Amino acid sequence: MVATARLMSVIVLSAAAATACGAPDASTAQTGLDVSRLSEVAAELPEADYIVKTGRLTRYPEENTEIAEDFVLFGTPAEAEPQECVLQLKPVKVQPGSSGMRVSGDPVRGDGGIRIVAYTDTVQTSELMNPACQRFRYSAPQLHVEGTVQQLTPPVIDDAGLVALKNQVDENALADYYYGALLEDPEGLESHVYVSVQARLDRDAEYEPLVPDLLVKAVAAVRGR
Repeated sequence: MVATARLMSVIVLSAAAATACGAPDASTAQTGLDVSRLSEVAAELPEADYIVKTGRLTRYPEENTEIAEDFVLFGTPAEAEPQECVLQLKPVKVQPGSSGMRVSGDPVRGDGGIRIVAYTDTVQTSELMNPACQRFRYSAPQLHVEGTVQQLTPPVIDDAGLVALKNQVDENALADYYYGALLEDPEGLESHVYVSVQARLDRDAEYEPLVPDLLVKAVAAVRGR
């Protein structure tokens, strides 16, 4: 319970950082990809189950990009077996100055929630679905947390690098589901738009088709389709 409480406090802090990102910014990094359109996906969250909130397009300062998309440990050092799988816990690095947009759903009943985010300027940190990391154990000594991550089957999205993971913290009644899409850059730039969906649900709850479908619809919104 102590470990779970500590991890939850880190998650709350990271969510607060994501909503206080700086001054609004309407720019996007790539022609044809507009992260502000992510707001359209808010209608896809079931109103009977979630209280939906849509953030505003904001620019991320450097101190907040360090924890962005580190979906398990939020910047805390970790160990894994094999060690290379630590990189799976943060598939992309959000660049300082990146613009981001967020849609979130807080459950009407119970704990957990859903967070959908799009960033304009990210760099891939490792192979998105490393074959050596189909299932691995990790630990975060500072948080006294241990858990298991396993790869899931991502949805079909054309012209995108995809990641799909499940994280189960030991002795936690909730499980984390993480789906991400690194969109191909039509301008040939080195940075990429990245869209992700993270859901924290009861470990026995059905996460399909809702969570992967949200990623498909979020990418379609950003692409203007």
